[in-house]
Amino acid sequence: MMNDWLKEEEDKITNFWKTLGKNLGYINKKCINCGRYRVEKYSSGNEICEKCGFEQKTKKYYENEYGRFDNLY
Repeated sequence: MMNDWLKEEEDKITNFWKTLGKNLGYINKKCINCGRYRVEKYSSGNEICEKCGFEQKTKKYYENEYGRFDNLY
C-alpha cells in the first residue's frame, strides 16, 4: 500500500515536469512577485521563478494538472 502511494507521487512529479518541459535556464529577469533574479524559462514557454513558483506571464503561481510548482518539494 505504501509502495503504491510512493509510485503515485513519483508519477505525479514526473508528469508535472514533462508537462512543463525542458528547463532552458535562467533569464536575466527579476521576478515580479518576490524580486529575485531566479526566473527560469521552460520549453513550454513558461517563465517561472525558481524560488517562489510565480509564473511571470500569467502573474499567478504556476500550476498544472499534476500540482503546483511550489508544492512539489
